[in-house]
Amino acid sequence: MADITKVMVVEIGNIEKLGPKDKSVVEKLGPKDKPAAGPTCTTIVFGYDNKNASNACSNYSGGTTADYYHDESTDKMYSDSCGGTEASEGYYANGDGYRFYNVSTSTLGNVIGACRSDRRLKHNILFKEYSELDIPIYEFEYINKSDGIGTYVGTMAQDLIKLGMHEAVTLDADGYYSVHYNKIDVDFRKV
Repeated sequence: MADITKVMVVEIGNIEKLGPKDKSVVEKLGPKDKPAAGPTCTTIVFGYDNKNASNACSNYSGGTTADYYHDESTDKMYSDSCGGTEASEGYYANGDGYRFYNVSTSTLGNVIGACRSDRRLKHNILFKEYSELDIPIYEFEYINKSDGIGTYVGTMAQDLIKLGMHEAVTLDADGYYSVHYNKIDVDFRKV
């Protein structure tokens, strides 16, 4: 078999095999090294706030979110595309809870805490229905506007404790409960 020395008018990305070899195992094409692979990212939807975890949770539940791109091999996070502009330092929240992204170390930390869902922090509470797991779902407003402005749908941490779903509830340092909504079948959202 003859060696291929020149391929014209064909982009390398369109080639599936080079002779009997898959292109993924080819290290050199003529005198040039195979191009280095770029980052492989997972897209995650987050609410963000640069200073306050509670605001990040409110932004997530209120729909003020954006797609972020997390390269798990380097732990770096990007705000516009995989390998693009590095994300800003601050708090990022989703259904898992909230975490902190540190720009100086380019690391997305583990979940620090859950988003606040304590009955004592809410008013104008109206029962709506039960989820498939028999978790009560309510419509409510937060008393303190720093926890969220407007009407929300979710559950109460105290109900989860009564139902024995302790793994979905955390007790914050200030004595209020938060809920990891990713561990239950109820969505936390702004109406």
